Amino acid sequence: MTLILDGFDEIATPGWIGKTSAMRDIRRRSVELVRRFCDESRASTSVVLAGRAHFFDSEREMRTALGARSSSLFLMAGEPTEEQAKKILQAYGWHDALPGWLPSRPLLLSYLGSSSALHGSVEGTFGRSAGEGWHMMLDRIAEREASMEVGVDGFTVRKVLERLATQARRSTDGLGPISQDELTSVFQSVTGYAPDEGSYQLLQRLPGLGAMDSVDGSRRFVDVSLADAARAGDVVACVLEPNTESPLLELTGSVACLDEVGIDVAAVRLAGESAASSGGAYSSAAAFQRRGVSDSVIADIVRLASRLWPEEVPRTSISLHEIELRSFSLTADAKSYDWLSFHDCVIQELDLTDHGGYTLPHFQNCLIGQMTGVAGWPALQESRFVDCEVAQFDAQISTAKGILALKTTPMNKVLLTILKKVYAQRGTGRKESALFRGLDDKHRELVPEALQRLTGAGLITSARSSGTRIYLPVRGMASRVRRILQAPQSSADSILED
Repeated sequence: MTLILDGFDEIATPGWIGKTSAMRDIRRRSVELVRRFCDESRASTSVVLAGRAHFFDSEREMRTALGARSSSLFLMAGEPTEEQAKKILQAYGWHDALPGWLPSRPLLLSYLGSSSALHGSVEGTFGRSAGEGWHMMLDRIAEREASMEVGVDGFTVRKVLERLATQARRSTDGLGPISQDELTSVFQSVTGYAPDEGSYQLLQRLPGLGAMDSVDGSRRFVDVSLADAARAGDVVACVLEPNTESPLLELTGSVACLDEVGIDVAAVRLAGESAASSGGAYSSAAAFQRRGVSDSVIADIVRLASRLWPEEVPRTSISLHEIELRSFSLTADAKSYDWLSFHDCVIQELDLTDHGGYTLPHFQNCLIGQMTGVAGWPALQESRFVDCEVAQFDAQISTAKGILALKTTPMNKVLLTILKKVYAQRGTGRKESALFRGLDDKHRELVPEALQRLTGAGLITSARSSGTRIYLPVRGMASRVRRILQAPQSSADSILED
């Protein structure tokens, strides 16, 4: 006989009145019924316990609280392989290529799959851009958690998760730690009241948070993209309502910037707001900078405004000092970046793949890890880079000009150019219109056929975002694409013509 007990992390217990020092005892009492099942079951009975391990501070606490036998087997679902991820989603009806933005954790994949079946729209779930996908993901997570806790709605759960992500920005990697006191204080700041028994359980099991320190019970975000998507919430709020109190006002000094996923989520949310405008966004950035808010937050607003309104420029120049960006992409639709300057900054990747010849930002004493889209200083407006260091440029053969100069067929040149652009931007893809830029009329005519070939081969996938078709990287294909681009003329990959 096998007894299956699922959901030990969803049992609330009376006695929670803000006693963060007694949380282990409270967790132990909340699973008392489970422990009694284990203690009183016959030795011949197998007991399977299922729940979220991060509900506890450590495996030792979990085993003790649940009353698990010393010989019991502890299994945890790790990140699925590409084949396993496909099988998970195929069970829900998705049989196409997996877009690169999909989360890697099985719990989040299952959230997407089950909610797509519930909403009756598999394509509406997976055929999305990174921004729309993660925006929807946060809503689905919040709805799911709220359904298990009477008195807290999905909007509130999402707001709590977003505020925790903002709190985590203070750390070096932007993921935590978040103390137990911070968990409860964030909940109270969002709701206006202290968490009760059920709300406390919700805070302990929030998806995307894992135990960081078994001594103090602190938590941290374990999924980078989820944390980044959640961080976008407070940035959107301060752009829409710059004069209201915001936790971002408390962020001074160096804090983590939004990554491309976060910018994408924020852009999706602001695109649907009639009150949003470039003037308002840039005014917010300037006002926040005068109030001493971290330049990392200012950078978020600037990048967001540049994404949504690329042809608009602020009335006054904006300077960013001593921030670190994982990536900074210049859009092909921009008129000029002459108003923007970076001083003493670290930029892991500066993406100039779409640079169309307009004036670049000013860079002073900056360290740039990878310069994508250009092969060296001669291809740049050198006056825009003063006392800067670039660790690595693109190989000449993999830049747009280098690809078009290859001795290969016109179709191969277009295929390579599209792969370069789509895979250059950290999973968020490229608008269809951007894939025609930089090509002459002869090569532009081949773009539709090249897109069909790449989609059919499972190297790229398409989605719609705010009525615009975009093309996304396919999860698990980055290494194959990298090999193609590194040696296009000697590559034997089947996607290229002989």
